Amino acid sequence: MRSRIRILIAGTAALSIAVTAVSPIEAAPHYPWHKSYRAVVDQTAAVVEGTATSIDESYNEQEGPRTLVTLSRLKVLWGELRGPTVVLRLFGGPVPGRRGRVDEVHIPTFVRSKRYVVFLSNRDWRLSPVTARQSFIIERVKGKDLLVTTDGYALSGIDDVTGPKRRFPVYRIPPEVEENFVPTIEDAISRKMVESAFSAEEFVANLKTWAKRNRVGVSGSFNERPYQDGAWRIAETTPDRSSAGALREKDLKFGPTAREAARPARERKPCSKRAGPDDADPNDRSKMCEEGGAQ
Repeated sequence: MRSRIRILIAGTAALSIAVTAVSPIEAAPHYPWHKSYRAVVDQTAAVVEGTATSIDESYNEQEGPRTLVTLSRLKVLWGELRGPTVVLRLFGGPVPGRRGRVDEVHIPTFVRSKRYVVFLSNRDWRLSPVTARQSFIIERVKGKDLLVTTDGYALSGIDDVTGPKRRFPVYRIPPEVEENFVPTIEDAISRKMVESAFSAEEFVANLKTWAKRNRVGVSGSFNERPYQDGAWRIAETTPDRSSAGALREKDLKFGPTAREAARPARERKPCSKRAGPDDADPNDRSKMCEEGGAQ
């Protein structure tokens, strides 16, 4: 089992470590997509298909620990992206001089040699360039390449709020897995079930139809590097636990000052200009629009 430090975006006290990603006013941050899949599509530059040919790790004082996932033999399914490869610089990895890894729970994971469909963001980003964790595995099941969630479910249909609908489990992944865990495809899957689920091409075709009906589409360009305005750092928040050698609780932050941390990190738009939906932040008191978004 790999030793990991689990990280949670600020808002839940159940875990002992938090990440605060602060975007200054001049940045173009993600706006909330919690209650509308329109916001997800609107903040996507391209939907691509590619194979994870390498997974490496890096660290520097500006970006912090990063897992570098190279997607090769790219096929652009919707939008525009140049080049045969793209590198996803996902937050997480080992920190020099510290035990275990630093990982953020909301960032998608990738397996080497697997083929994926990924939404690439058109916004300034810090932790992940994947829009709203939209990353799906292509899995061969009974002669058809199905699009499968990273926790093992085939997809069929698109919900206006949550996006791709789960159809049935292709394989079951336990909460904790070993490094070389390989899931086994469920024996109970029938050909009729497979026919009802999306391939990558069927998913994108349905997504385009849904997007046209909802007057939204992918646009803009993808920036491969995370937005920076200060150094990544670890700040001690509590003393050592009683057990010798145990990990201490940390508060991991981007941005150099508390004043910058207090600035709003979400984009605000008039209701008449396709405002983003309200998010799950309990401190968010944005005015609600008639169509359900937040002003």
